Amino acid sequence: MSFYRDGRHTGGRFIYSMILLNLSASLGIFVAWPTYGEAIADPVSMVASGGSTIRPSAFEYPFFLLWTVPLACAFGAYMTKGMDMRAAARFLCIFPVCMVLCGAGWLFWSGQYFVH
Repeated sequence: MSFYRDGRHTGGRFIYSMILLNLSASLGIFVAWPTYGEAIADPVSMVASGGSTIRPSAFEYPFFLLWTVPLACAFGAYMTKGMDMRAAARFLCIFPVCMVLCGAGWLFWSGQYFVH
C-alpha cells in the first residue's frame, strides 16, 4: 500500500522551492540593480579585466549573467520537471546557487592577488 498516487513519489517540493529561490534572486537583482550594480562594479570589472565603470548597466556582459542565469535555469527546471526529468531539474535548480557561491568564494579568497 502506498500513500502516493500511482505508487510514485512526486518529489516536487525541493524543485519548486529552488525555482522560487532562483526567480526571487533574479527579480531582486534586476529590481535593485542601481544599488547592487555599484557595489559589485569594481570587483567584477577587476576580475573580468574590463573597464571600471561607476554605473554599470544590467545588460552588460558580466553583469547580465547575475540575473539571466537564475531566470533561465528556473524556466529550464520547470520544463524538465514537467517532462519527468527530475535529475536535470535538480541540476538546473542548484547550478545558479553554486555559480554565485563559487564566484563569491573565489573573489573572497583570491581577491587580494588581483589588487594592483
